[in-house]
Amino acid sequence: MSKRATVELLDDLLAQGAVDDVARAHLGTALGVAGIGLAEIGPQGRWRRVSRRFCELLGQQPSALAKLTPVEVLWPHEPGTHHLDELLDGRVAKVQTEITLQREAGPVHLSLTLVATGPDRAARPAAIHAVLRDIGERIRAQHAARRTDAELKLLLDGTTAYGILLLDPDGRILRCSKGAAQMLGRSAQSLIGQPAYILFTDEDRASGRLEQELRTARSEGVAADDRWHMRADGTRFWASGAVSPLYDAEGRLRGYSKIMRDLTQARLAQEEAAYLANHDALTGLPNRTQLSNRLHEALARAQRSGDIVALLLLDLDHFKPINDTFGHYTGDLLLKQVAQRLLTQTRETDMVARLGGDEFVVVQTSEGDRRAVESLALKLGAALAEPYDVEGRVLHCTASIGVTLHPADADDPVQMLKNADLALYKAKSDPSRRHAFYTREMNHGSERRRELGERLRRAFEGGQFRVYYQPQIDLEEWKLAGVEALLRWDGPDAPLPYARDFISIAEETGLILPLGEWALETACTQSKAWQRSGLPPIRMSVNMSGRQFVDLRLIERIRAVLDANELDYDCLKLEINERPLTRDARARTAVLKLQEMGVQVALDNYGAGLTSLRALKELRIDQVKLAQSVVRHLPHSPADAAIAAGVIRLANDLDIEVMAEGVETADQLAFLRDQGCRKAQGFLFAPPMLPDDLVLLMRDHGWTRINPPNGTSLHPT
Repeated sequence: MSKRATVELLDDLLAQGAVDDVARAHLGTALGVAGIGLAEIGPQGRWRRVSRRFCELLGQQPSALAKLTPVEVLWPHEPGTHHLDELLDGRVAKVQTEITLQREAGPVHLSLTLVATGPDRAARPAAIHAVLRDIGERIRAQHAARRTDAELKLLLDGTTAYGILLLDPDGRILRCSKGAAQMLGRSAQSLIGQPAYILFTDEDRASGRLEQELRTARSEGVAADDRWHMRADGTRFWASGAVSPLYDAEGRLRGYSKIMRDLTQARLAQEEAAYLANHDALTGLPNRTQLSNRLHEALARAQRSGDIVALLLLDLDHFKPINDTFGHYTGDLLLKQVAQRLLTQTRETDMVARLGGDEFVVVQTSEGDRRAVESLALKLGAALAEPYDVEGRVLHCTASIGVTLHPADADDPVQMLKNADLALYKAKSDPSRRHAFYTREMNHGSERRRELGERLRRAFEGGQFRVYYQPQIDLEEWKLAGVEALLRWDGPDAPLPYARDFISIAEETGLILPLGEWALETACTQSKAWQRSGLPPIRMSVNMSGRQFVDLRLIERIRAVLDANELDYDCLKLEINERPLTRDARARTAVLKLQEMGVQVALDNYGAGLTSLRALKELRIDQVKLAQSVVRHLPHSPADAAIAAGVIRLANDLDIEVMAEGVETADQLAFLRDQGCRKAQGFLFAPPMLPDDLVLLMRDHGWTRINPPNGTSLHPT
């Protein structure tokens, strides 16, 4: 029985006179053990009997208490509020009140019940019985509850950065903060009493998401709540937060708190970045990264089911003349129509991807045979050969198709793409056909690459390579920010003069390591020579291949070259494509070691198709170089403009410098500067040139291709 019930029962017994003296003595002892004090006041208003517990609660010794009247003891500061006279006169039979006594240790809160007893209590009672108990714990709990309510009100009404909801045990809204009301587009009052599932999307409501969250909160103490929510007008917002259970002092569930923060903009930016990382921005098709992932999955399924996986590599014939004649904008529109035709001619279960440029891939899994795949190749070729209407201009463009099959030809995506590329070469070399299937005899076509590799080696040994230098411009201060060293095959009969054409062959033959070391030494030696001639230090950017970055001697070799030329380590910047960084842990380790030395690292050709956010997140990249293939169509291509703006915004948010490559027009420059790009290079400023020509340019301030604002001259730092 609770103390409250005990006191109520005692009141009734005393009021009825059902307790004799002996029982009263035993009852006083029992109540004392229970913490309840009992006393009796005579009809003259003096103490007649008091229990030990009664004295303890009042903080009085029995002898001292006997010298004082009940009014002096119980109402020392408010004698006019005691109601004792009314009880003694028979005007009332019972008085229940609370009293507060001041002690040195603090106030003491007591509950006092006075009951008139005796056969004549209707006129003048024989005695007044007093029941006293300590209610300090309850008073303190009430004060704490009031403080908590005040603090909660301040929290609910004072913050708008977070949305706070208090729910009852059934998930209905009891309280709502201003921030939550603003987030949900409703008034706080209209939310009270509503089930919390009104916040959820239709999908989450159907799946019972609210009940799942409440159940998880009860079992685990908190339930993460990062998901889309609904506003009153039907629009969605992404909120990150948590649901936690609320219990009272006795462990009973009182409800839940739901705290939310609106992160819609961050979520949209994240989704946009993730989309760009896996899709071609121009056509919206999967890019090379997603192709590789999905092809891996298709091959794994086919190995279990025994199905055939066909990979068709398509390359548009004579697309370059269309691009050169009508411009990149028209070319982009044509590529979009090509993508749409491929999607129209394939099944939903097929995959259509764009590798870049005018190359597309179709992947189809089926239970059929080679004849079904050939039928698909014919259908695609015929569809792409139909005339194109590009903004009122009729264009004609066909496609060559290379086909390879799993399991007949290969078991992994890399080999399938290589096989399809060999088959595509065969299809292009034979005007009488538009497609070709891979055969093992096609591997002999790689003989030409081996021949080129040998010529490349002889050219290196014969000194037919030179390093050109292209200025890089600081777009904020309109001054020289550095130069990029560009390797050229400068022989009399060089079939592949530009590095982008022969680097892959150099990597295959292993020539890339000595060739790369020579280029690095030449660039650093030239940088020191410029300093000796009186020019200030100029940051030198040198391109490095993935093979170089996984070479165990890389760090040692770079340190040796810089020390031999007495160059500061921060005068060197190494540029690497993102592919080796995302695929080889050794390359990522090398980047971190270089940055510890003080050498800067730039991510080259970023946004050109294979775009990963992992390198930006996990590595301390110093600079991102926006790909020339993106810059080329600015600002007229909405897709490339979106890529450029997204890359620049993301890099700036991560405190990574952005350098735009291949800037050729004033419109491109204006767009890039408006988006926050701070560095650029390209023919708009100067082409790659030999060292002496660059010195003349720097000394004579021969920057005539652009007109910086306010007449500012470009000059080296």
